This record gives sequence, structure tokens and C-alpha cells, in this order.
Amino acid sequence: MCSTSPNHLPKLVKMTNSLPDVTRRLLVSLFGLLMAAGGLAVCMHALGLLGPLVLILPGFTLVLNLTALPFAQVLLWSGAALGAILAGLLLLAVGLMPATPRKQRIVLQRSGLNGHYGGGEVTIALPSLTDLAAYVAERVEGVREAHPVVRLKRKGWHVVCPITVAPDAALPDVAARLKTALQDALERHTGLPVTRVDIAAQLPAQDVRQRLK
Repeated sequence: MCSTSPNHLPKLVKMTNSLPDVTRRLLVSLFGLLMAAGGLAVCMHALGLLGPLVLILPGFTLVLNLTALPFAQVLLWSGAALGAILAGLLLLAVGLMPATPRKQRIVLQRSGLNGHYGGGEVTIALPSLTDLAAYVAERVEGVREAHPVVRLKRKGWHVVCPITVAPDAALPDVAARLKTALQDALERHTGLPVTRVDIAAQLPAQDVRQRLK
């Protein structure tokens, strides 16, 4: 059993970028909207639906008048405007798409508080610990399928592990082997104690129906 002090346990953090995700998505959406609007204005001007386009900026003024250009250049401007519309709509769609949930990470080392790691910071993604627990659980004799959930509590890891067991397996033996396997794997991998393992067992539905016939 790992003897890490509860006061030295790591804490749950989210690894975030320097620019908040909401701000970044808002800027992408705004830029895409401006591109699409600009392209639409150029297309309408090329079709004669709008007069010359005027853009006034501090220090200078831009004027676009396609009526004074040769037909080939008008086609070139129209193609560029259509491209700007498509690119703008694509950026707008990307900015408005639902955000992908960020993976939560555990900081395993903070300023040398515990002795399991060297200097610096060591982090691990929670989904990788869940995958490790599932890998270990499904290799325990008698376990057909496992869907564990790993959480970090104040005193250590808490594992909730729903499993499907073989019909001829002895549940007490399976549960004992499973708890030991999960505890050994997580403590060896992280250096932190496993304080609790809860197991929810069930038989395969097909095997239950066959026994009831």
C-alpha cells in the first residue's frame, strides 16, 4: 500500500490554452462573418446591385469600382469574392460548432511535496487511467467486460467498476482478484493510494435468459 500523505495528494486541474476557448471561437466566428459579408458585398457590386464599395480607415480610404475594370478582372474579383464567402461561412461554422470537451489532467508532482517523482511537474490524463483500469480489469479471470470510472478523492483514488462476469465464475473470488489488480496497477502507475474500489457485477443477459429456460 502506498503511504503518500493525504496532505500531499495532487489536485485536479484542467490544462487550458493561454487564450480562453470561448474567446478564440468568438474571434473565429467574427472573422468568418466579416469575410462572408465582404465577399457578398463584392458579388452584389459585380452584379450591379450595389454601387462602388468604399472602405474608410484611419489615414486612408479604399474604393472598389468594378465598372471601370475589364470584364476578365471583374470575373477574377467575382471568383475571389465567392471564395471569401465560402471561407467565411466555413470559419463561422467552425466557430459555432460545439466545443470538444477538454481532457482533465491530474498533477502528480507539485514542488517536490511527495517523494515519488523528481523535480518539475508530472501530469496524467484521467481518461488514460480509466483505460488502464479497464485493461487490467478485463484480464482478471472471470471478468468478461469492465467499464471502470476513476476519481481522485481527498485521500486517494476511488474506483467504481461495473463488470460483466462469466456465469460459472465465483463472484467473491472475482471481486477479490479484481480489487487487488486495480489497486496494484493504479498505485504502481501513479504512486498514489487506492482508498476504495466499488464493484457492480452482472451476468451477461443472454446467459441469464438461457438459465431461466
